[in-house]
Amino acid sequence: MARRASTHFSYEQRINKILNAVSADPARVFSLEELAGIACLSPFHLHRVFSAMTGETLAACIRRLRLETAANLLRFSSSLNITAVALACGFSSSQNFARVFREWMGMSPGAFRAACGQGTPPVPPGQKRKPGNARPYDLTYTTDQAGAAARVQLEPNLVVLAKGADMKVDVKQLPEYSVAYVRQIGPYGPALAQAWERIMAWAGKNGLLGPDTAALGVSWDNPSLTPPERCRYDACVVLPQGFAADEQALAQEGICLQSLPAGLYACYRRPIRMDEYTAAWNELIGVWLPRSGYEVTGPGFEYYHPPLVCSEDPDLACDVSICLMVRQQEQK
Repeated sequence: MARRASTHFSYEQRINKILNAVSADPARVFSLEELAGIACLSPFHLHRVFSAMTGETLAACIRRLRLETAANLLRFSSSLNITAVALACGFSSSQNFARVFREWMGMSPGAFRAACGQGTPPVPPGQKRKPGNARPYDLTYTTDQAGAAARVQLEPNLVVLAKGADMKVDVKQLPEYSVAYVRQIGPYGPALAQAWERIMAWAGKNGLLGPDTAALGVSWDNPSLTPPERCRYDACVVLPQGFAADEQALAQEGICLQSLPAGLYACYRRPIRMDEYTAAWNELIGVWLPRSGYEVTGPGFEYYHPPLVCSEDPDLACDVSICLMVRQQEQK
């Protein structure tokens, strides 16, 4: 039984590497041989292993990730025209992108962007918003930057903790973080605790939970676009400089390694209780972002400042920075 579990974890690590590579560079057209090399599998076995582990074919998964990335760019990066979005997500032309996007979303990229600007981002046909899956990005607000300074149209039931003027958001360069992580795939919500239990148990066993240890929670997907059963969340422990690890040995324990990129981030730091994470994300993306002059360029994460507090007490507030990769919006 232990051998079967370690084999599963080993394949899980390999599939994670493919998903990470495609998410990090959606413009790149990967060959089958390149993806097989990333996963350390033969091209012959890659399709079968990938489908068995994810429930999707490799081609369907890459197509979905590109379309979801494109939808996020259309919504959050208004300075990019539709052709730029298409090329940034690996489509050969704006015409090809428009056809595939319409098949997926049921409307053209331009119509989708316009609907987002009106305050109600569409979702793919057949997919419904589920309140329990609303982690980051699942918000309704205008991204019309021209009028955002004067009016931020939040949906009536949008839960927030602060109202703009009470927020302190620092836009700053963050370094690259080398992390060990456990990935949870499924609806964002209480199940994420299982990933944290596993990574913290491993970190404690290996003497990595010191007074200066930081942790990160990475939400890769937008739950208003990605089916709940495919949403990815990484519970991460930041590794000390010079940490040496055998990836193959770690895979036997269900632990993976990755590096999160350095870049410009909007960082919103505040004490957050267990039931307040969605509200904190709402503040950053739904209140601050539309009138900030910045636009989103990549997934966000939660940075847990040391010393870490491991507790299931729902009333205990953790010292957290909600971090979102951004860039200065270009003037039109």
